[in-house]
Amino acid sequence: VCLDYLFEPEHLTAEQRSDPYRAARMGSFKSFSDGSLGSRSAKLYTDYVDDPGNTGILVISPEDLAKRMYKAYRHGLQPATHCIGDKALEVTLDAVEYCLEQGLKDGMTPEEQAKRLPFRIIHAQMATDEMIERMKKLPVVLDLQPVFLETDMHWVSQRIGEERAAYSYRWNTYQKAGLVLTGGSDSPVEPFSPWINIYSAVARKDFD
Repeated sequence: VCLDYLFEPEHLTAEQRSDPYRAARMGSFKSFSDGSLGSRSAKLYTDYVDDPGNTGILVISPEDLAKRMYKAYRHGLQPATHCIGDKALEVTLDAVEYCLEQGLKDGMTPEEQAKRLPFRIIHAQMATDEMIERMKKLPVVLDLQPVFLETDMHWVSQRIGEERAAYSYRWNTYQKAGLVLTGGSDSPVEPFSPWINIYSAVARKDFD
C-alpha cells in the first residue's frame, strides 16, 4: 500500500495538527501485471522480435489480478496497476471492468462509483487504437513516465518490431483522446528530475 502525505489544511485545530495519525493517509494500492521491455518481461500478445518464443510474463494471473484490485476497490483504496505490454494492458482493463461490474453486483450504485478515485494505470506504454477507445469509457488515469522513451528509443523497434513500436509511447494520442494523464519520474529506476521527463515528452529525442 502506498502512503500519500496529507498536507494539513489551515482550518484544522492545533490539536488536530498535532495528531501523529494525521501525518499520512492511505492512498493507492499497487499491483504489477507484467515486467519491462528492457528485460523482455513485459507481456505481449506475440513474441519479441529479438527473442522468438518469448511473449513476456504475467506476474499474476488475470483472475487473481482482478480479485486483488477489487479487494482494494471495495476498501476505498485506489487500485494502481503497473502494465507495459499490450497484453498486460488488456488484462488490466479487464480487471478494471470486473471491479466496476462486481461493485454493482455487490450493491454499489453508479453514483457511488462515480465518486471514487479513478483506477491508475502505471506506464500504459503500449496501447492500440481499440484499447484507447476502451479506456475512454472507463474511469482511469494514466500515470506516465516519458523518460522511458529516451532510454528505449535506441532499441525498442528491434525488440518489438516497427508495428508495435508505432503504438507505443502515445502520450499525445492519449491526450487528444481525452484521457487523463499524470507524470512521474519512476525514481530510482530513472533520475528524479521532472525536467528530463518534460523534455522527453515534448522533444521525443535523446539527450544528445
